[in-house]
Amino acid sequence: MGATNSRPEFVLRIPTEFSEQFINHIQNTTETDTTRNLDVEAYVQKRVKQELITLQERQAKVLHEMQRVEQEKGEKMQQKIPDFKDSPTLNSEIDKMRDNLQKELQSKPILDEEHAKKLSEIRSQLLLCLNENTEKSLLCRPIVKDLTNLVSQIQINSLNPQVCHECHH
Repeated sequence: MGATNSRPEFVLRIPTEFSEQFINHIQNTTETDTTRNLDVEAYVQKRVKQELITLQERQAKVLHEMQRVEQEKGEKMQQKIPDFKDSPTLNSEIDKMRDNLQKELQSKPILDEEHAKKLSEIRSQLLLCLNENTEKSLLCRPIVKDLTNLVSQIQINSLNPQVCHECHH
């Protein structure tokens, strides 16, 4: 209750010594804030490019799987209705349905305009944050989390388009 502390303050007093090799490395390093920023920007661009490639590969797999399923359905229908098996009308309808399916899949890419815009905005925010906080990159953690969430949402939407439709409405 007086002016003195009730507990003594604990201070560790150890001389700080660094090896000569470490000191030489620090003095001879060519790394600067600018080079670190460029490295971070290059890393972010590389990761975004990798994610886009992954999404495109998934889209191709989904398209291939849907075509395979559609072809199997067509074959099963042909087996169930043997009278029309050789019918040119049925074959043309199947070809028409296959073409329509392919057109629809190509017209609805995994990375739609809205997600592409959001991805670009978050990327710009992240780069700006990293440039402004070169020594405090953890301040950019919320933006990194937003980017991660958006990429996860895009991945989920690419696997199940109905989820995307339900999420936006």
